[in-house]
Amino acid sequence: MTIKRTLLIALSLVLFATSVVQAQEFILQPKVASFNFLIDDSGSMMMHEAQTGLKKIVLAKNVAQMINKAMPAFPCMMAAAQTFTPFQPIVAYGQYDPGVMSGAINSITTDKEIRARWTKIGEAFQLLTPMATQMECKGAVILISDGVNNMGPDPVESLMGFYNANPDICVHFVSFADTAKGSETMMELFNLNSCSVLADGKTLLNDPVAFNEFMVDVFYTPVEVVEDVIQIDNVLFHFDSSKILPEARAILDQAAKLIMCNESCTTVIGHTDSIGTAKYNVGLSLRRATAVRNYLVMKGVPADRIKVIGKGESDPEYTNETAEGRRCNRRVNILLN
Repeated sequence: MTIKRTLLIALSLVLFATSVVQAQEFILQPKVASFNFLIDDSGSMMMHEAQTGLKKIVLAKNVAQMINKAMPAFPCMMAAAQTFTPFQPIVAYGQYDPGVMSGAINSITTDKEIRARWTKIGEAFQLLTPMATQMECKGAVILISDGVNNMGPDPVESLMGFYNANPDICVHFVSFADTAKGSETMMELFNLNSCSVLADGKTLLNDPVAFNEFMVDVFYTPVEVVEDVIQIDNVLFHFDSSKILPEARAILDQAAKLIMCNESCTTVIGHTDSIGTAKYNVGLSLRRATAVRNYLVMKGVPADRIKVIGKGESDPEYTNETAEGRRCNRRVNILLN
């Protein structure tokens, strides 16, 4: 995430809900750490689409370029791209570079033969599986196809095998189906996983609202910014505890990656509710902040880039008059400078 202003990220343990008011603008928080284009380059994609008069492979390239152009400059994003039938890597898995991706998409030729170039969607999932195991968790595969499948392994069974081997990867579908069978195949694949998104390719190309919804559904979440602060409100610690619970580790892992990718100095700020003496709560908040600092160091953040502060009960974000308000005030914030 490239953000030139200071960000305040309150880390959560239970409820990962964003709550801010009087927003001045939005920044984009990535949903995925990696993505992969899987573009159908078979004979049927060389056929002309009836409504537009363009070859389906041309439309597929256009929508891939739109996605590539709209992708925010998330500094830690990893990416790859392949065509299939035949299966051919066109961007090796690595740090996402939109220029490299654009060149690779442009390199897909659109004048190939139609005959004897059968579509093998199932084979594509099987051949993609070894590379996908290298992808960062919460990865996305974007299959762009007309859904025609007329040779090779069953695509539904192959995608089920892909998911079994890569449970943290979600496959999404951009459909240029122009036959009932192609539409049926894309729907069957889409229905295998509740995380998947299915979009009509021509709609994405012609409807900016639909395209933006697709990008939000697959790649990122808009987060409101208030006074140069991103605030994700939640609870990190139980009452009177500085122990980091297992449920918080995934969030802290992502925070460590963000800190290292931005090469930023970091201030970890501990807070408490109002129960107990002010002096005790300062110490408790410092112990909470120190626990987070130690976890970040364990994950590779240099210790000399982390400052620790304990504010005790002095900076509540919610009322301390209710149990829920006190729960939300027991928190640690990470400030990226």
